[in-house]
Amino acid sequence: MNNIEWGSIYQFGKTTRHFVNRAFKIHFFTYKSESPDGLSGYQSVALEFGFFAYGETPEKSEQNLFSQVDEFAKSVKTNAEFIAAIENLNLENFWDTYRKITFLVGDPERLHYEKIEEENKELKQSNIDKEEEIFSLKIDLDTLNKKFNEIKIPS
Repeated sequence: MNNIEWGSIYQFGKTTRHFVNRAFKIHFFTYKSESPDGLSGYQSVALEFGFFAYGETPEKSEQNLFSQVDEFAKSVKTNAEFIAAIENLNLENFWDTYRKITFLVGDPERLHYEKIEEENKELKQSNIDKEEEIFSLKIDLDTLNKKFNEIKIPS
């Protein structure tokens, strides 16, 4: 498939897998497509390897793709073997599509990190609020103890 219609793109992103004990990011996207039999479904592509997988649903397509990648990861034994697998793949049209998606929609990693940063800010503010509340309660307890000691009836 050389031409991918913009409206057919379902999802894109990056996933990390380990090859020869090294983490490696794999760029992928999933788009509406037909099976070789002409059935309607979804195709996923792992850009670094040129792996394609079909599924009736986007999730099944991605699951099939990641299964291929995981099987390949288990089979790779040397750095040279890995390098040979990613060399000279003629997928420029797919990379072109991926670059356009990330330009128009944003990098999926950046969006993920922005969400984490926002959650961290909320947690920090929540901790500050709780610390202020605890401090206030400690002051109230000290005040109550002083008052109690002032009115203490001797035995």
